[in-house]
Amino acid sequence: LETTGLNPRRHRVVEIAFKVIDLKEFRQVAAYAAVVWQPQSVWKEADPNSLAVNQFTYELVAQGKKEEEVGREILALFDSLAIKR
Repeated sequence: LETTGLNPRRHRVVEIAFKVIDLKEFRQVAAYAAVVWQPQSVWKEADPNSLAVNQFTYELVAQGKKEEEVGREILALFDSLAIKR
């Protein structure tokens, strides 16, 4: 995860990425990555130090997917792999 800061009450996710690994065969079975759209109001609350580390800009985040869409995509991926938990 990349976020707008470290305070979970104030900051939001701007990128999520992961790989699903089959531990029995030690192979990658899936991967996912998405930039997550956030409104200007969230961006204004971002921690400048966090943004300096992750190098995200509002121009990039403004092109991202809405959180709900990202959630649906991740759940669909997990369902397709029969991941329950």
